[in-house]
Amino acid sequence: MVHDFVPPEVDTGQNVPNSLKAAAYLHRRPTVNGGSGSWSPLSTRAWLVRLSYHVTTNFVRYSLYVSIVLENRPNTSRTPIVRLVTYNIQYSRGKDDQFDIARVVDAVKDADIIALQEVERFWLRTGMVDQPAEIAALLPQHYWVFAPFFDMHAGAGEETEARDNRRRQFGPMLLSKLPIQWSRSHHFRKIATFNRFNMDTGALETLVETSTGPIRFFSLQLSALDVRERLLQTESLLAINERARLDGPPWTGPPVTGGDTDWAADSPPTQTSPDAVLMGDFNSEPHDAVYDRLVGPKDEYSLRVHRVDTFVDTWTIVHDDEIGEATWIRPPGYPGNGDQRVDYCFVSPALVGRVLNAWVDSEAQGSDHQPYWVEIDF
Repeated sequence: MVHDFVPPEVDTGQNVPNSLKAAAYLHRRPTVNGGSGSWSPLSTRAWLVRLSYHVTTNFVRYSLYVSIVLENRPNTSRTPIVRLVTYNIQYSRGKDDQFDIARVVDAVKDADIIALQEVERFWLRTGMVDQPAEIAALLPQHYWVFAPFFDMHAGAGEETEARDNRRRQFGPMLLSKLPIQWSRSHHFRKIATFNRFNMDTGALETLVETSTGPIRFFSLQLSALDVRERLLQTESLLAINERARLDGPPWTGPPVTGGDTDWAADSPPTQTSPDAVLMGDFNSEPHDAVYDRLVGPKDEYSLRVHRVDTFVDTWTIVHDDEIGEATWIRPPGYPGNGDQRVDYCFVSPALVGRVLNAWVDSEAQGSDHQPYWVEIDF
């Protein structure tokens, strides 16, 4: 009979949500003769109504739970994670005073985009070798560009013929597993000195087409001499970035005549990007005026204001800490005290949400600097 029916799953207590069990037992009423183990028609109808309510409620809760799980599960179709690394290689002179370009390459070979500084070509101290060519040979899966901001005749100490045309060069290099669509070399200002050595430096600007669109990547080095010069160079760097849209790519407009003899070389129009990634040796610590100029001053809450004409330090995005870890290890006997954080990767504010991780490789021995790594969702 209906009033004697007790759902078997409630009796056994097996595999039934607690809310359904509660619904059943709350509406289990004594029969008219005082029994406690049977069900009256009234209690059965009430139980069915309450059961229907709880089934519906749990279904909604379960559906919501499933939707949350699906939303937060790893997305295999998401844009790939790109590994960036910046490394001042000190022309491959390691902490043991030995020159070893293979050791340098081994420290950065797993990166997708590599920004190197202090790469040189045809210097006596490194055996008159062509370091950019050697690095490229050791990283055949990467495209590359080298910008020799320091450029001198390389004949001193070793006679060469004009046909050799060896140039003693020094500057930044950028390598990428994705094609480098174009590059530009930007010389920084230098103020001539009388009592201290000073030399030309600059920024190598490139454009790489990522899975989310074109991004400009820089490999650069600011002056090691003083903050006055570095501030002048920082202003130049920010001006270069600000006029990116106005300048456009290296060539703009339609082809002149068409075909492979045209300036466009029968290739599709190139692009530029409002967003950039600055990687390199800034020779500045987080408390310096250069750092403030790049990331903007702090507001009354001691927070950095992200503006369209400034950048964001990737280390602070991940670690919420501006002090960070040292990237330059002071050599024994070198003037001053303590190691310093001077190597950075800054990104345009629009890219902040794509930065996933950042760390310093403290084990690398190929230079007086340490590689600084960033993972970004490109």
